[in-house]
Amino acid sequence: MRSSKIKKIALLFCLAGLFVLGFSWAQEKWSKPFMESRPNGKVDWDNGYFYGVGEGSLKLNGHSESRALKTAQAGALSSILQVAARIRVDDRTTLLDMEQQKMIVRIQGLIEYEPFDEQTIRKNNDIFKQVTYRAPLHGVKGLTRQLLTYFRESMSPVEDVSVGQSQAEADESAPWLILDARGLERNKALQPALFPKIKSEKGETVSDLNSVD
Repeated sequence: MRSSKIKKIALLFCLAGLFVLGFSWAQEKWSKPFMESRPNGKVDWDNGYFYGVGEGSLKLNGHSESRALKTAQAGALSSILQVAARIRVDDRTTLLDMEQQKMIVRIQGLIEYEPFDEQTIRKNNDIFKQVTYRAPLHGVKGLTRQLLTYFRESMSPVEDVSVGQSQAEADESAPWLILDARGLERNKALQPALFPKIKSEKGETVSDLNSVD
């Protein structure tokens, strides 16, 4: 009898352990930020940054660390511009499309990037300087703010939410839009964009940049 109780208790502990592990795995899986990988960079939509990576070989730069670093920095700048060029502005347009259509100035003029990481790595019997640049999607220095002037004829002044109400209160009072996107076909899956556009089943625009404050 006592042996049976011990077995039941042990089984309960095992089940509880499996539940905790399963919950932790699910939490980790669904809490990961949405990333879009690029050949030499990535876009982190959840945290609001995009990155470009460049490398400089010591062997190809006369074993000079300073020259290899400059090569890596130039590569990182080129990479972050290439990543930016392929960022979706809305459902059809990328930044590269806008630049080619002369709707915006050169992409480089829109990006306020900053050094994010610098490493020395070894690969293929060589030593490389690796540099990563990062630029924000949102905020005062973000890409969206730089683009607003090209989408709206006039911009309303930015309100100081610290006067009279907190940021949390301002967020609570703001209008919310909830979409049920379940059951979408695989080729019609939602994709992030700087200025998302919502259309009805008939193709009519329900919400876009010009319809919100």
